[in-house]
Amino acid sequence: MLPDDLKPLMALYRRFYAEAVYKDYIQWDDERATTTIELRIKHHIRPHVLAIVDGKIVGFIAWELDHSFSVKPVGVLFEFYVEPGYRKSAIGRFLMKTALWVAKDEGACAFHAPVASGMKEAATTMRNMLVKEGMEEFGYILRKGLM
Repeated sequence: MLPDDLKPLMALYRRFYAEAVYKDYIQWDDERATTTIELRIKHHIRPHVLAIVDGKIVGFIAWELDHSFSVKPVGVLFEFYVEPGYRKSAIGRFLMKTALWVAKDEGACAFHAPVASGMKEAATTMRNMLVKEGMEEFGYILRKGLM
């Protein structure tokens, strides 16, 4: 990702947020989100790989390496989004394969990919793709609004 990609990437983040059920309990803060993502990319804390078609960002994947409790780090998926018109194409698989490859290259011993978007069809497609990548179910994600 290049610095000039931040503005169009954030537009895609806003679209991702609008589609997901996060908005049911969590209010989007554009300034905070932009600052957080920009700093994490700049300091290589949360790498982003972009899918670009005809000069437009149509998808992205972002993860972090968690080294807080293990000898080798664990890759943890943070965000993964592909625009609806490009879902079920090779783009999602390419993004995931790239994230797995980079995390392994950086020493990760495992990669955790929580699926918590609430976009039922997209989540099912993503789960199937992850299984094809050799991942297996590992726990659950539950939530409760505190408002």
